[in-house]
Amino acid sequence: MAFSPDGSTFAVGAWGRPVRLRRVDDGGEVRTFSGHSSRTLALAFSPDGRTLASAGADGRVRLWDLGREVARRELVGHEGEALALAYSPDGRLLASAGADGVARLWEADTGRLVRTFAGYGGPVLSVSFRREGTTLACGGGFGGAVMLWDVETGAEL
Repeated sequence: MAFSPDGSTFAVGAWGRPVRLRRVDDGGEVRTFSGHSSRTLALAFSPDGRTLASAGADGRVRLWDLGREVARRELVGHEGEALALAYSPDGRLLASAGADGVARLWEADTGRLVRTFAGYGGPVLSVSFRREGTTLACGGGFGGAVMLWDVETGAEL
């Protein structure tokens, strides 16, 4: 699940079902987004509320145009399930993490892969940007490792 930045809607993903966008006030469905071949594992709204990112068991990340019910782009690169998502505070970047033990940083507008962050002994289960957008925290691996990365240089902090 994920709430929109303005708090008026929330997105829900489920096993074998499309992603559903619903209103908070009455739970009514606004629209649905179909595309993942299996279950949806993570959702994140862009800071401007115009795009919804979904990560699936199919290893793909889809960026949905909330105004048109279509995938704006598909990000391919994870080997195995895509497990976590986070937008940078300015919305310029999207981080995704996967069962393959790698976090990836993408340009949100173009879908270009900016860099990868590896070094985990297992799946990366969570990603989060520091408020300034300069640091990416990734959690997971076997033993619950948390690693901090410099977004600009890719250096481990």
